[in-house]
Amino acid sequence: HDKVSGDSIANQQHVANALTNGSVTTYFDTGSVALVVVRAVAPIYDTDGSIIGALSADFRFDINETVDELKNILKADINVWLENKNIVTTITRQNGERALGLRLDPSISKIVMNDGKEYNGTTILLEKPRRFFCMPLRNSKGEIFAAISIGNPIEEMKAASRNLIIEIFFIGFIGLAIAIILMFFIVSILIKSVVTLSVDMNEIALGNLNIEINVESSDEVGNLAKSIKKMINVIRKMIVDINIMIYEHAKGNSDYRLDTEGLLGDYKILANNISELADESMKDRLTKMSNRHTFDNRLELEWNRAMRDRTLLSALMIDLDKFKGYNDTFGHAQGDLALQAAAEVFMCSIKSKIDFAARWGGEEFVILLPSTDSISAITVAERIRAAIENMSIPCNDERAAKITVSIGVNTQMPAHHSNSSSLILKADEALYKAKQTGRNKVVFWG
Repeated sequence: HDKVSGDSIANQQHVANALTNGSVTTYFDTGSVALVVVRAVAPIYDTDGSIIGALSADFRFDINETVDELKNILKADINVWLENKNIVTTITRQNGERALGLRLDPSISKIVMNDGKEYNGTTILLEKPRRFFCMPLRNSKGEIFAAISIGNPIEEMKAASRNLIIEIFFIGFIGLAIAIILMFFIVSILIKSVVTLSVDMNEIALGNLNIEINVESSDEVGNLAKSIKKMINVIRKMIVDINIMIYEHAKGNSDYRLDTEGLLGDYKILANNISELADESMKDRLTKMSNRHTFDNRLELEWNRAMRDRTLLSALMIDLDKFKGYNDTFGHAQGDLALQAAAEVFMCSIKSKIDFAARWGGEEFVILLPSTDSISAITVAERIRAAIENMSIPCNDERAAKITVSIGVNTQMPAHHSNSSSLILKADEALYKAKQTGRNKVVFWG
């Protein structure tokens, strides 16, 4: 196992795992026939957090000495099997020589070497029935490369000691594992800053952005900690801005947008995508106007603002005349074209930035006109009615080119004893009157 400087070991699985995944691995492996190796491999990081190498530590054990020591501790025969042949053992023949080369019982070999399971039972070795426990050993690739067994002639064993022997055997391997863990614990003390940073990063990965990075060293780890702090601050700001946007939209301020100033790269792309998704959630998919939910929020906002400022608030309830018959005659696809054409007229009729138009539902639409008196509201309504009457809808049948609308108008001075729903209710009553008295007209409630 002597290594020559420059040997390529990057293709070994455990090293590849450290170099590509940053994983720390401990495992058993084979050395020469007389050696078992316990290896530990950990990645080495550059200042920018990239993996630049791997550190491997090997602990070699002479199997002959190891099995002899285990025999003294456990007071039992120890065997190591490789490809079904006994290569190391504490069993001796009658002439006192080690019983090397003994074959493992084929049935036990299948269970342990082939199936990778433990065997706990009896077998015949050197013509003596023995109580026999056997388990597989795996290398870093998970392949079974050997098996180790413990046992004694049945006549020499005491029934009360069987469980104790197995427990001590496992304690020995647990002790070996603990020794390896202690080695890495010592290393972790030497790189305390890295460990601290790793713990903090794990909390961040779990969503805890309130954590404070406590690494203040002036070395490469300290520089990495500063970069992580910058990243956390950017994410914190983005989350705060998203929550503010949600709050503003819930209040009816649908014009609020995320503040992307200072954001770069993927952060800016993410913020813009979130803004676009928020916009989509507030819009009617067919007409691209604001939807009913967005209108309800905006109505409350404008009502409270008008009540605070003691200003008038007007509402227009609009309905496409005989639209059900239009759909039945020309089909729903043509009906969608009519709705889209009408929506475009409604949006173009809004002159002020504070005016607000939305699809109420079906073929009904609503427009809010803050700080607008009844005369001005009626003027806007008449302009919309005439524009709809004069527009031409794309169609294959000339009969489908024209539609008309009926509009109900209401103007109120919001007060504490009234509520916003009364504004819409009375505008809707005016709309009903317009439809009952001939359609294609504007009616003011009052």
